[in-house]
Amino acid sequence: MSLDASLQRSDIRNAVVCAIATTAAFFAVNPFVQMAFNDDFMYAFTVRELLRTGHVTYHCGEQAAFITQAYWGAFFVRMFGFSFVALRFSTLPWAAGCAALCYLLARSANLLPTRAIFLTVLLGFSPLFLPLATSFMSDVPALFAILMSLYAFVLAARAASIRIVLAALAVGFTAGLFGGLSRQIVWIVPLTSGLHVAWLRRRQPSVLIASIVGLLANSLAALMLVKWFFAQPYVIAEWGLNYNLRAALREWRHSQAMWLGILLTTVLLILPAAIPATWLSLKGIWRDRAGRRGAIAAGAALIVAIEISLWPDLTVEPWLGHVVSNRGALWGMELSGRRPISQPLFLREFLASVVIFITWLMLTEFADRLLRPHPIRRLSAFFQPPDNNIALPAMFLFATVYLAIFAYHAPRGYLYDRYSLPLIPCISIPLLLKSQGPIGRARILSAVAWVVLAIWSLYAIAATQDVHALAAARRQAIDRLYSAGVHDTAIACGLEYDDWTQLVHEGHMNIIGINSPPGSYNPAVGETPSLKCLYRVEFAHAPDTIPSAFGSVNYLSWLPPFHRRIYIDRFRNPAWLDPATNIPPPMDYEDFHFD
Repeated sequence: MSLDASLQRSDIRNAVVCAIATTAAFFAVNPFVQMAFNDDFMYAFTVRELLRTGHVTYHCGEQAAFITQAYWGAFFVRMFGFSFVALRFSTLPWAAGCAALCYLLARSANLLPTRAIFLTVLLGFSPLFLPLATSFMSDVPALFAILMSLYAFVLAARAASIRIVLAALAVGFTAGLFGGLSRQIVWIVPLTSGLHVAWLRRRQPSVLIASIVGLLANSLAALMLVKWFFAQPYVIAEWGLNYNLRAALREWRHSQAMWLGILLTTVLLILPAAIPATWLSLKGIWRDRAGRRGAIAAGAALIVAIEISLWPDLTVEPWLGHVVSNRGALWGMELSGRRPISQPLFLREFLASVVIFITWLMLTEFADRLLRPHPIRRLSAFFQPPDNNIALPAMFLFATVYLAIFAYHAPRGYLYDRYSLPLIPCISIPLLLKSQGPIGRARILSAVAWVVLAIWSLYAIAATQDVHALAAARRQAIDRLYSAGVHDTAIACGLEYDDWTQLVHEGHMNIIGINSPPGSYNPAVGETPSLKCLYRVEFAHAPDTIPSAFGSVNYLSWLPPFHRRIYIDRFRNPAWLDPATNIPPPMDYEDFHFD
Protein backbone atom coordinates (compact mmCIF):
# COMPACT_ATOMS: atom_id res chain seq x y z
CA MET A 1 0.00 0.00 0.00
CA SER A 2 1.46 3.38 -1.00
CA LEU A 3 1.41 6.52 1.05
CA ASP A 4 -1.29 7.96 -1.20
CA ALA A 5 -3.42 4.86 -0.66
CA SER A 6 -3.10 5.25 3.10
CA LEU A 7 -4.88 8.59 2.84
CA GLN A 8 -7.72 7.62 0.53
CA ARG A 9 -11.02 9.41 0.90
CA SER A 10 -12.61 6.25 2.28
CA ASP A 11 -9.98 6.11 5.03
CA ILE A 12 -10.65 9.70 6.03
CA ARG A 13 -14.35 8.89 6.09
CA ASN A 14 -13.79 5.78 8.21
CA ALA A 15 -11.56 7.70 10.62
CA VAL A 16 -14.26 10.34 11.06
CA VAL A 17 -16.91 7.64 11.60
CA CYS A 18 -14.70 6.03 14.27
CA ALA A 19 -14.31 9.40 16.01
CA ILE A 20 -18.08 9.95 15.90
CA ALA A 21 -18.73 6.46 17.32
CA THR A 22 -16.36 7.16 20.21
CA THR A 23 -18.11 10.46 20.84
CA ALA A 24 -21.47 8.67 20.89
CA ALA A 25 -20.12 6.21 23.47
CA PHE A 26 -18.96 9.18 25.56
CA PHE A 27 -22.51 10.54 25.72
CA ALA A 28 -24.08 7.10 26.14
CA VAL A 29 -22.52 6.62 29.59
CA ASN A 30 -24.08 9.88 30.86
CA PRO A 31 -20.96 11.58 32.29
CA PHE A 32 -22.74 14.71 33.50
CA VAL A 33 -22.41 14.37 37.27
CA GLN A 34 -20.60 17.01 39.31
CA MET A 35 -18.19 14.56 40.94
CA ALA A 36 -14.53 13.72 40.40
CA PHE A 37 -13.47 10.43 38.82
CA ASN A 38 -10.67 8.56 40.58
CA ASP A 39 -7.51 10.72 40.69
CA ASP A 40 -8.71 13.56 38.47
CA PHE A 41 -9.68 15.58 41.56
CA MET A 42 -5.99 16.50 41.92
CA TYR A 43 -5.79 17.60 38.29
CA ALA A 44 -9.00 19.60 38.65
CA PHE A 45 -7.51 21.35 41.66
CA THR A 46 -4.37 22.12 39.63
CA VAL A 47 -6.56 23.85 37.05
CA ARG A 48 -8.38 25.80 39.75
CA GLU A 49 -5.09 26.96 41.27
CA LEU A 50 -3.69 27.78 37.83
CA LEU A 51 -6.58 30.16 37.21
CA ARG A 52 -6.17 31.66 40.69
CA THR A 53 -2.38 32.04 40.79
CA GLY A 54 -1.26 31.79 37.17
CA HIS A 55 1.12 28.92 37.99
CA VAL A 56 0.98 25.13 37.68
CA THR A 57 1.28 23.64 41.17
CA TYR A 58 1.04 20.17 42.70
CA HIS A 59 -0.64 18.98 45.84
CA CYS A 60 -1.08 15.19 46.17
CA GLY A 61 2.07 13.37 45.13
CA GLU A 62 1.54 13.69 41.39
CA GLN A 63 3.69 11.75 38.92
CA ALA A 64 2.50 13.39 35.68
CA ALA A 65 3.74 16.93 35.00
CA PHE A 66 0.28 17.85 33.61
CA ILE A 67 1.34 21.23 32.25
CA THR A 68 -0.24 21.17 28.79
CA GLN A 69 -3.47 19.60 29.99
CA ALA A 70 -3.75 22.07 32.86
CA TYR A 71 -3.81 24.99 30.42
CA TRP A 72 -6.22 23.10 28.17
CA GLY A 73 -8.55 22.52 31.13
CA ALA A 74 -8.23 26.15 32.16
CA PHE A 75 -9.35 27.15 28.64
CA PHE A 76 -12.54 25.10 29.05
CA VAL A 77 -13.14 26.45 32.54
CA ARG A 78 -12.89 30.04 31.28
CA MET A 79 -15.52 29.25 28.65
CA PHE A 80 -17.96 27.18 30.73
CA GLY A 81 -17.12 27.89 34.36
CA PHE A 82 -15.41 25.57 36.81
CA SER A 83 -16.99 22.14 37.17
CA PHE A 84 -15.92 18.53 36.95
CA VAL A 85 -18.29 18.17 34.00
CA ALA A 86 -16.58 20.94 32.01
CA LEU A 87 -13.17 19.42 32.70
CA ARG A 88 -14.48 15.97 31.76
CA PHE A 89 -15.71 17.29 28.41
CA SER A 90 -12.30 18.80 27.74
CA THR A 91 -11.09 15.20 27.27
CA LEU A 92 -13.67 14.44 24.57
CA PRO A 93 -11.71 15.94 21.62
CA TRP A 94 -8.67 13.87 22.57
CA ALA A 95 -10.77 10.71 22.90
CA ALA A 96 -12.32 11.21 19.46
CA GLY A 97 -8.89 12.03 18.06
CA CYS A 98 -7.48 8.81 19.52
CA ALA A 99 -10.07 6.81 17.58
CA ALA A 100 -9.31 8.57 14.28
CA LEU A 101 -5.54 8.28 14.72
CA CYS A 102 -5.77 4.64 15.77
CA TYR A 103 -7.58 3.85 12.52
CA LEU A 104 -5.09 5.80 10.40
CA LEU A 105 -2.10 4.24 12.16
CA ALA A 106 -3.58 0.78 11.61
CA ARG A 107 -4.05 1.52 7.91
CA SER A 108 -0.47 2.78 7.64
CA ALA A 109 0.60 -0.59 9.06
CA ASN A 110 -1.21 -2.26 6.12
CA LEU A 111 -4.26 -3.47 8.01
CA LEU A 112 -7.35 -3.84 5.85
CA PRO A 113 -10.10 -1.25 6.50
CA THR A 114 -12.34 -3.76 8.30
CA ARG A 115 -9.44 -4.83 10.53
CA ALA A 116 -8.52 -1.20 11.22
CA ILE A 117 -12.12 -0.48 12.23
CA PHE A 118 -12.03 -3.58 14.43
CA LEU A 119 -8.92 -2.27 16.19
CA THR A 120 -10.42 1.19 16.63
CA VAL A 121 -13.57 -0.23 18.23
CA LEU A 122 -11.38 -2.42 20.43
CA LEU A 123 -9.60 0.68 21.71
CA GLY A 124 -12.43 3.24 21.80
CA PHE A 125 -14.95 0.89 23.43
CA SER A 126 -12.46 -0.72 25.79
CA PRO A 127 -13.42 -1.09 29.48
CA LEU A 128 -10.13 0.71 30.13
CA PHE A 129 -10.32 3.51 27.55
CA LEU A 130 -13.97 4.54 27.97
CA PRO A 131 -13.88 5.25 31.74
CA LEU A 132 -10.65 7.24 31.31
CA ALA A 133 -12.09 9.09 28.30
CA THR A 134 -15.01 10.28 30.45
CA SER A 135 -12.71 11.71 33.11
CA PHE A 136 -10.09 14.45 33.42
CA MET A 137 -7.30 11.92 33.86
CA SER A 138 -4.17 12.45 31.77
CA ASP A 139 -4.11 9.00 30.13
CA VAL A 140 -6.29 9.66 27.08
CA PRO A 141 -4.72 13.04 26.13
CA ALA A 142 -1.32 11.37 26.45
CA LEU A 143 -2.47 8.51 24.21
CA PHE A 144 -3.60 11.05 21.62
CA ALA A 145 -0.14 12.64 21.64
CA ILE A 146 1.51 9.21 21.34
CA LEU A 147 -0.66 8.16 18.39
CA MET A 148 -0.29 11.56 16.70
CA SER A 149 3.48 11.47 17.06
CA LEU A 150 3.71 7.85 15.87
CA TYR A 151 1.54 8.48 12.83
CA ALA A 152 3.44 11.65 11.92
CA PHE A 153 6.80 9.87 12.01
CA VAL A 154 5.40 7.01 9.92
CA LEU A 155 4.37 9.59 7.30
CA ALA A 156 7.75 11.32 7.54
CA ALA A 157 9.55 8.06 6.85
CA ARG A 158 7.43 7.14 3.81
CA ALA A 159 6.59 10.43 2.08
CA ALA A 160 8.27 11.23 -1.22
CA SER A 161 7.88 15.01 -0.99
CA ILE A 162 10.42 16.80 1.21
CA ARG A 163 7.73 19.31 2.20
CA ILE A 164 5.47 16.54 3.50
CA VAL A 165 8.42 14.96 5.31
CA LEU A 166 9.33 18.22 7.05
CA ALA A 167 5.71 18.97 7.92
CA ALA A 168 5.24 15.46 9.35
CA LEU A 169 8.44 15.78 11.37
CA ALA A 170 7.23 19.09 12.76
CA VAL A 171 3.92 17.51 13.81
CA GLY A 172 5.63 14.45 15.32
CA PHE A 173 8.14 16.42 17.38
CA THR A 174 5.56 19.04 18.43
CA ALA A 175 3.05 16.39 19.54
CA GLY A 176 5.81 14.65 21.48
CA LEU A 177 7.02 17.90 23.03
CA PHE A 178 3.66 19.18 24.28
CA GLY A 179 2.36 15.71 25.11
CA GLY A 180 5.46 15.05 27.20
CA LEU A 181 4.86 18.25 29.17
CA SER A 182 1.71 16.61 30.52
CA ARG A 183 2.68 12.94 30.70
CA GLN A 184 6.38 12.29 30.39
CA ILE A 185 6.14 8.87 28.72
CA VAL A 186 5.02 10.60 25.49
CA TRP A 187 8.66 11.62 24.96
CA ILE A 188 9.49 7.99 24.17
CA VAL A 189 8.03 8.44 20.67
CA PRO A 190 10.04 11.45 19.38
CA LEU A 191 13.23 10.20 21.02
CA THR A 192 12.93 6.77 19.34
CA SER A 193 10.92 7.23 16.15
CA GLY A 194 12.42 10.66 15.49
CA LEU A 195 15.89 9.15 15.66
CA HIS A 196 14.71 6.27 13.45
CA VAL A 197 13.47 8.65 10.74
CA ALA A 198 16.71 10.65 10.94
CA TRP A 199 18.70 7.47 10.32
CA LEU A 200 16.52 6.29 7.43
CA ARG A 201 16.66 9.69 5.66
CA ARG A 202 20.17 10.69 6.72
CA ARG A 203 21.19 11.39 3.11
CA GLN A 204 18.69 14.25 2.86
CA PRO A 205 20.34 17.23 4.62
CA SER A 206 17.14 19.21 5.31
CA VAL A 207 15.45 16.17 6.86
CA LEU A 208 18.52 15.31 8.92
CA ILE A 209 18.84 18.88 10.23
CA ALA A 210 15.12 19.04 11.07
CA SER A 211 15.34 15.70 12.88
CA ILE A 212 18.38 16.79 14.90
CA VAL A 213 16.68 20.05 15.88
CA GLY A 214 13.53 18.19 16.93
CA LEU A 215 15.49 15.60 18.91
CA LEU A 216 17.50 18.30 20.69
CA ALA A 217 14.37 20.31 21.51
CA ASN A 218 12.56 17.29 22.96
CA SER A 219 15.64 16.07 24.85
CA LEU A 220 16.31 19.51 26.33
CA ALA A 221 12.64 19.93 27.30
CA ALA A 222 12.62 16.49 28.93
CA LEU A 223 15.79 17.21 30.95
CA MET A 224 14.57 20.64 32.06
CA LEU A 225 11.15 19.35 33.00
CA VAL A 226 12.55 16.46 35.04
CA LYS A 227 14.85 18.82 36.93
CA TRP A 228 12.05 21.33 37.54
CA PHE A 229 9.31 18.82 38.29
CA PHE A 230 11.11 16.87 41.01
CA ALA A 231 12.06 20.12 42.72
CA GLN A 232 8.38 21.04 43.15
CA PRO A 233 6.67 20.53 46.51
CA TYR A 234 4.12 17.75 46.94
CA VAL A 235 5.18 15.60 43.96
CA ILE A 236 6.29 12.00 44.44
CA ALA A 237 9.93 12.02 45.44
CA GLU A 238 12.00 10.28 42.77
CA TRP A 239 14.39 7.57 43.87
CA GLY A 240 17.96 7.73 42.69
CA LEU A 241 19.02 5.43 39.87
CA ASN A 242 21.31 3.32 42.04
CA TYR A 243 18.71 3.03 44.78
CA ASN A 244 16.01 2.03 42.30
CA LEU A 245 18.22 -0.60 40.68
CA ARG A 246 19.14 -2.04 44.08
CA ALA A 247 15.46 -2.08 45.01
CA ALA A 248 14.63 -3.84 41.75
CA LEU A 249 17.16 -6.56 42.57
CA ARG A 250 16.12 -6.80 46.21
CA GLU A 251 12.40 -6.83 45.43
CA TRP A 252 12.64 -8.78 42.19
CA ARG A 253 9.73 -11.03 43.10
CA HIS A 254 7.45 -8.04 43.69
CA SER A 255 8.71 -6.32 40.54
CA GLN A 256 8.06 -9.46 38.55
CA ALA A 257 4.51 -9.69 39.87
CA MET A 258 3.79 -6.10 38.91
CA TRP A 259 5.22 -6.58 35.41
CA LEU A 260 3.22 -9.79 34.93
CA GLY A 261 0.12 -7.90 36.00
CA ILE A 262 0.67 -5.33 33.25
CA LEU A 263 1.32 -8.06 30.67
CA LEU A 264 -1.75 -10.14 31.53
CA THR A 265 -3.97 -7.08 31.78
CA THR A 266 -2.86 -5.96 28.31
CA VAL A 267 -3.58 -9.40 26.84
CA LEU A 268 -7.01 -9.33 28.46
CA LEU A 269 -7.76 -5.96 26.89
CA ILE A 270 -6.74 -7.13 23.40
CA LEU A 271 -8.50 -10.50 23.71
CA PRO A 272 -10.85 -10.04 20.71
CA ALA A 273 -7.91 -9.18 18.43
CA ALA A 274 -5.95 -12.23 19.59
CA ILE A 275 -8.59 -14.83 18.68
CA PRO A 276 -7.72 -15.35 14.97
CA ALA A 277 -3.96 -15.17 15.62
CA THR A 278 -4.35 -17.77 18.37
CA TRP A 279 -5.68 -20.31 15.89
CA LEU A 280 -2.73 -19.74 13.56
CA SER A 281 -0.22 -20.10 16.39
CA LEU A 282 -1.81 -23.35 17.53
CA LYS A 283 -1.66 -24.75 14.00
CA GLY A 284 2.00 -23.78 13.69
CA ILE A 285 2.94 -25.40 17.00
CA TRP A 286 1.07 -28.59 16.12
CA ARG A 287 2.74 -28.88 12.71
CA ASP A 288 6.19 -28.44 14.27
CA ARG A 289 5.42 -30.21 17.54
CA ALA A 290 8.49 -32.42 17.19
CA GLY A 291 10.75 -29.59 16.08
CA ARG A 292 12.02 -26.25 17.33
CA ARG A 293 8.63 -24.62 17.81
CA GLY A 294 7.37 -27.58 19.80
CA ALA A 295 10.43 -27.41 22.07
CA ILE A 296 9.96 -23.66 22.53
CA ALA A 297 6.27 -24.19 23.33
CA ALA A 298 7.18 -26.77 25.97
CA GLY A 299 9.73 -24.42 27.51
CA ALA A 300 7.25 -21.54 27.53
CA ALA A 301 4.63 -23.80 29.13
CA LEU A 302 7.11 -24.72 31.87
CA ILE A 303 7.82 -21.03 32.54
CA VAL A 304 4.11 -20.24 32.71
CA ALA A 305 3.52 -23.19 35.08
CA ILE A 306 6.34 -22.02 37.37
CA GLU A 307 4.97 -18.48 37.46
CA ILE A 308 1.48 -19.73 38.30
CA SER A 309 2.87 -21.89 41.10
CA LEU A 310 4.72 -18.87 42.48
CA TRP A 311 1.75 -16.54 42.03
CA PRO A 312 -1.55 -18.47 42.36
CA ASP A 313 -3.43 -15.16 42.16
CA LEU A 314 -2.59 -15.09 38.44
CA THR A 315 -5.39 -17.59 37.87
CA VAL A 316 -8.04 -14.96 38.67
CA GLU A 317 -8.45 -11.57 37.02
CA PRO A 318 -8.10 -8.63 37.53
CA TRP A 319 -4.37 -8.61 38.16
CA LEU A 320 -3.88 -4.91 38.84
CA GLY A 321 -6.21 -2.60 40.65
CA HIS A 322 -7.60 0.58 39.22
CA VAL A 323 -10.01 0.80 36.29
CA VAL A 324 -10.73 -2.75 35.09
CA SER A 325 -12.45 -4.48 37.98
CA ASN A 326 -14.74 -7.35 38.84
CA ARG A 327 -17.10 -4.68 40.17
CA GLY A 328 -17.26 -2.67 36.95
CA ALA A 329 -15.18 0.43 36.30
CA LEU A 330 -12.80 1.15 39.19
CA TRP A 331 -12.05 -1.35 41.89
CA GLY A 332 -14.12 -0.45 44.93
CA MET A 333 -12.38 2.53 46.55
CA GLU A 334 -15.22 4.93 45.81
CA LEU A 335 -16.99 4.28 49.13
CA SER A 336 -16.49 2.37 52.34
CA GLY A 337 -17.63 -1.24 52.14
CA ARG A 338 -18.15 -3.52 49.18
CA ARG A 339 -19.64 -2.54 45.85
CA PRO A 340 -21.65 -5.42 44.34
CA ILE A 341 -19.68 -7.80 42.14
CA SER A 342 -20.48 -7.62 38.42
CA GLN A 343 -18.17 -10.43 37.28
CA PRO A 344 -18.79 -13.78 39.01
CA LEU A 345 -15.78 -15.79 40.10
CA PHE A 346 -16.18 -18.49 37.45
CA LEU A 347 -16.08 -15.85 34.69
CA ARG A 348 -12.95 -14.27 36.11
CA GLU A 349 -11.25 -17.66 36.34
CA PHE A 350 -12.28 -18.48 32.78
CA LEU A 351 -10.97 -15.16 31.45
CA ALA A 352 -7.72 -15.64 33.35
CA SER A 353 -7.30 -19.12 31.88
CA VAL A 354 -7.87 -17.84 28.34
CA VAL A 355 -5.46 -14.94 28.86
CA ILE A 356 -2.73 -17.18 30.30
CA PHE A 357 -3.18 -19.58 27.37
CA ILE A 358 -2.87 -16.76 24.81
CA THR A 359 0.13 -15.34 26.69
CA TRP A 360 1.80 -18.75 26.40
CA LEU A 361 1.20 -18.74 22.64
CA MET A 362 2.55 -15.20 22.32
CA LEU A 363 5.69 -16.08 24.29
CA THR A 364 6.20 -19.12 22.09
CA GLU A 365 5.79 -17.06 18.92
CA PHE A 366 8.12 -14.32 20.12
CA ALA A 367 10.83 -16.77 21.21
CA ASP A 368 10.53 -18.67 17.93
CA ARG A 369 11.13 -15.50 15.94
CA LEU A 370 14.15 -14.61 18.08
CA LEU A 371 15.72 -18.04 17.58
CA ARG A 372 15.39 -18.19 13.81
CA PRO A 373 18.62 -18.12 11.74
CA HIS A 374 20.34 -14.84 10.85
CA PRO A 375 18.84 -12.68 13.65
CA ILE A 376 20.98 -9.61 12.83
CA ARG A 377 19.96 -9.67 9.17
CA ARG A 378 16.29 -10.05 10.05
CA LEU A 379 16.50 -7.29 12.66
CA SER A 380 18.14 -4.98 10.13
CA ALA A 381 15.42 -5.73 7.59
CA PHE A 382 12.77 -5.06 10.22
CA PHE A 383 14.10 -1.61 11.11
CA GLN A 384 14.98 -0.70 7.50
CA PRO A 385 11.98 -1.91 5.47
CA PRO A 386 12.27 -1.46 1.68
CA ASP A 387 9.29 0.91 1.51
CA ASN A 388 10.33 2.79 4.68
CA ASN A 389 7.08 1.74 6.35
CA ILE A 390 8.17 2.03 9.98
CA ALA A 391 4.72 1.63 11.56
CA LEU A 392 5.55 -1.70 13.19
CA PRO A 393 9.16 -0.80 14.15
CA ALA A 394 7.98 2.49 15.67
CA MET A 395 5.36 0.75 17.80
CA PHE A 396 7.86 -1.96 18.74
CA LEU A 397 10.42 0.61 19.91
CA PHE A 398 7.82 2.50 21.90
CA ALA A 399 6.48 -0.64 23.59
CA THR A 400 9.99 -1.90 24.40
CA VAL A 401 11.09 1.32 26.10
CA TYR A 402 7.68 1.67 27.77
CA LEU A 403 7.93 -1.80 29.32
CA ALA A 404 11.52 -1.12 30.38
CA ILE A 405 10.28 1.92 32.32
CA PHE A 406 7.73 -0.36 33.99
CA ALA A 407 10.55 -2.64 35.12
CA TYR A 408 12.37 0.39 36.54
CA HIS A 409 9.37 1.64 38.51
CA ALA A 410 7.94 -1.74 39.53
CA PRO A 411 9.74 -1.84 42.94
CA ARG A 412 7.77 1.22 44.02
CA GLY A 413 4.45 -0.43 43.21
CA TYR A 414 3.20 2.52 41.16
CA LEU A 415 1.85 0.38 38.31
CA TYR A 416 -1.84 0.33 37.43
CA ASP A 417 -3.89 -1.28 34.72
CA ARG A 418 -4.46 2.06 33.00
CA TYR A 419 -0.79 2.05 32.05
CA SER A 420 -1.67 -0.71 29.56
CA LEU A 421 -3.62 1.77 27.44
CA PRO A 422 -0.84 2.73 24.95
CA LEU A 423 0.05 -0.95 24.51
CA ILE A 424 -3.38 -1.89 23.09
CA PRO A 425 -2.71 -0.71 19.50
CA CYS A 426 0.99 -1.62 19.66
CA ILE A 427 0.23 -5.30 20.35
CA SER A 428 -3.14 -5.63 18.58
CA ILE A 429 -1.88 -4.45 15.17
CA PRO A 430 0.75 -7.22 14.77
CA LEU A 431 -1.80 -9.81 15.92
CA LEU A 432 -4.37 -8.62 13.39
CA LEU A 433 -1.72 -8.51 10.66
CA LYS A 434 -0.76 -12.10 11.43
CA SER A 435 -4.32 -13.30 10.82
CA GLN A 436 -5.07 -10.97 7.91
CA GLY A 437 -4.11 -13.36 5.11
CA PRO A 438 -6.23 -16.28 3.92
CA ILE A 439 -6.47 -18.80 6.75
CA GLY A 440 -8.62 -21.80 7.37
CA ARG A 441 -11.96 -21.14 9.01
CA ALA A 442 -11.38 -17.41 8.50
CA ARG A 443 -15.06 -16.49 8.47
CA ILE A 444 -15.79 -18.43 11.65
CA LEU A 445 -12.82 -16.92 13.49
CA SER A 446 -13.69 -13.43 12.26
CA ALA A 447 -17.29 -13.84 13.37
CA VAL A 448 -16.21 -15.07 16.80
CA ALA A 449 -13.83 -12.12 17.16
CA TRP A 450 -16.55 -9.63 16.27
CA VAL A 451 -19.01 -11.25 18.71
CA VAL A 452 -16.45 -11.10 21.51
CA LEU A 453 -15.70 -7.48 20.60
CA ALA A 454 -19.42 -6.62 20.72
CA ILE A 455 -19.76 -8.18 24.17
CA TRP A 456 -16.58 -6.40 25.28
CA SER A 457 -17.91 -3.04 24.06
CA LEU A 458 -21.32 -3.45 25.66
CA TYR A 459 -19.68 -4.38 28.94
CA ALA A 460 -17.44 -1.30 28.75
CA ILE A 461 -20.40 1.00 28.15
CA ALA A 462 -22.41 -0.58 30.97
CA ALA A 463 -19.53 -0.54 33.46
CA THR A 464 -18.69 3.09 32.69
CA GLN A 465 -22.35 4.12 32.94
CA ASP A 466 -22.58 2.39 36.31
CA VAL A 467 -19.65 4.26 37.82
CA HIS A 468 -21.19 7.57 36.70
CA ALA A 469 -24.59 6.49 38.04
CA LEU A 470 -22.91 5.73 41.36
CA ALA A 471 -21.27 9.15 41.26
CA ALA A 472 -24.70 10.73 40.69
CA ALA A 473 -26.07 8.86 43.72
CA ARG A 474 -23.12 10.05 45.80
CA ARG A 475 -23.74 13.60 44.63
CA GLN A 476 -27.40 13.28 45.65
CA ALA A 477 -26.39 12.03 49.10
CA ILE A 478 -23.91 14.90 49.55
CA ASP A 479 -26.48 17.50 48.46
CA ARG A 480 -28.98 16.04 50.91
CA LEU A 481 -26.51 16.57 53.73
CA TYR A 482 -25.60 20.05 52.49
CA SER A 483 -29.29 21.01 52.46
CA ALA A 484 -29.50 20.10 56.13
CA GLY A 485 -26.59 22.39 56.96
CA VAL A 486 -23.91 19.69 57.32
CA HIS A 487 -20.45 21.10 56.63
CA ASP A 488 -18.42 19.55 53.80
CA THR A 489 -15.65 18.54 56.23
CA ALA A 490 -18.17 16.53 58.27
CA ILE A 491 -18.84 14.11 55.40
CA ALA A 492 -16.86 11.06 54.27
CA CYS A 493 -17.90 10.08 50.75
CA GLY A 494 -15.01 8.17 49.22
CA LEU A 495 -11.57 9.02 47.93
CA GLU A 496 -12.61 11.57 45.29
CA TYR A 497 -14.82 13.64 47.62
CA ASP A 498 -12.62 13.36 50.72
CA ASP A 499 -9.39 14.29 48.97
CA TRP A 500 -11.03 17.14 47.05
CA THR A 501 -12.39 18.55 50.32
CA GLN A 502 -8.92 18.30 51.88
CA LEU A 503 -7.38 20.18 48.96
CA VAL A 504 -10.02 22.91 49.05
CA HIS A 505 -9.42 23.55 52.76
CA GLU A 506 -5.65 23.02 53.11
CA GLY A 507 -4.25 23.05 49.57
CA HIS A 508 -2.34 19.77 49.86
CA MET A 509 -2.62 16.21 51.09
CA ASN A 510 -0.86 14.91 54.19
CA ILE A 511 1.04 12.05 52.54
CA ILE A 512 4.41 10.52 53.34
CA GLY A 513 6.78 9.86 50.44
CA ILE A 514 6.20 13.13 48.61
CA ASN A 515 8.29 16.31 48.50
CA SER A 516 6.53 17.86 51.47
CA PRO A 517 8.05 21.15 52.69
CA PRO A 518 9.69 20.87 56.13
CA GLY A 519 7.10 20.74 58.88
CA SER A 520 4.13 20.27 56.54
CA TYR A 521 3.76 16.51 57.03
CA ASN A 522 2.14 15.40 60.28
CA PRO A 523 2.53 11.65 60.94
CA ALA A 524 -0.01 11.81 63.79
CA VAL A 525 -2.97 12.38 61.44
CA GLY A 526 -4.26 10.80 58.25
CA GLU A 527 -4.13 11.96 54.66
CA THR A 528 -7.15 14.27 55.07
CA PRO A 529 -6.78 15.96 58.48
CA SER A 530 -9.23 18.73 57.57
CA LEU A 531 -12.09 16.22 57.69
CA LYS A 532 -13.86 15.79 61.05
CA CYS A 533 -16.48 13.37 59.83
CA LEU A 534 -19.91 12.95 61.38
CA TYR A 535 -21.46 11.15 58.41
CA ARG A 536 -20.26 8.59 55.92
CA VAL A 537 -21.83 7.61 52.61
CA GLU A 538 -21.22 3.88 52.19
CA PHE A 539 -22.29 0.74 50.35
CA ALA A 540 -23.38 -1.06 53.51
CA HIS A 541 -23.79 -0.40 57.23
CA ALA A 542 -20.52 -0.85 59.11
CA PRO A 543 -19.72 -1.55 62.80
CA ASP A 544 -18.46 2.01 63.35
CA THR A 545 -21.63 3.64 61.91
CA ILE A 546 -25.35 3.65 62.58
CA PRO A 547 -28.23 4.60 60.26
CA SER A 548 -28.93 8.33 60.15
CA ALA A 549 -32.07 10.34 59.51
CA PHE A 550 -30.88 10.96 55.94
CA GLY A 551 -31.67 7.41 54.88
CA SER A 552 -30.28 6.02 51.63
CA VAL A 553 -30.09 6.75 47.90
CA ASN A 554 -31.18 4.23 45.26
CA TYR A 555 -29.74 4.09 41.75
CA LEU A 556 -29.97 1.87 38.68
CA SER A 557 -27.08 -0.16 37.27
CA TRP A 558 -26.69 -1.59 33.78
CA LEU A 559 -24.74 -4.52 35.22
CA PRO A 560 -26.24 -6.92 37.79
CA PRO A 561 -27.48 -6.37 40.40
CA PHE A 562 -29.52 -3.72 38.63
CA HIS A 563 -31.12 -2.07 41.67
CA ARG A 564 -28.50 -0.70 44.04
CA ARG A 565 -28.39 1.48 47.12
CA ILE A 566 -25.93 3.56 49.12
CA TYR A 567 -26.47 4.60 52.73
CA ILE A 568 -25.96 7.88 54.56
CA ASP A 569 -24.83 6.71 58.00
CA ARG A 570 -23.61 8.46 61.12
CA PHE A 571 -20.44 7.63 63.03
CA ARG A 572 -20.97 6.14 66.48
CA ASN A 573 -17.95 7.83 68.06
CA PRO A 574 -18.56 11.48 69.05
CA ALA A 575 -14.77 11.96 69.30
CA TRP A 576 -14.85 12.90 65.63
CA LEU A 577 -15.93 16.35 66.82
CA ASP A 578 -12.90 16.78 69.11
CA PRO A 579 -10.27 18.89 67.27
CA ALA A 580 -7.66 17.86 69.85
CA THR A 581 -7.71 14.22 68.75
CA ASN A 582 -7.96 14.88 65.01
CA ILE A 583 -7.90 11.13 64.31
CA PRO A 584 -8.94 10.10 60.81
CA PRO A 585 -11.69 7.49 60.35
CA PRO A 586 -10.44 3.90 60.55
CA MET A 587 -9.49 2.47 57.17
CA ASP A 588 -11.86 -0.14 55.81
CA TYR A 589 -9.32 -2.66 54.58
CA GLU A 590 -12.01 -4.56 52.70
CA ASP A 591 -11.78 -1.80 50.13
CA PHE A 592 -8.40 -3.16 49.10
CA HIS A 593 -9.51 -6.68 48.20
CA PHE A 594 -10.94 -7.79 44.90
CA ASP A 595 -12.97 -10.74 46.14
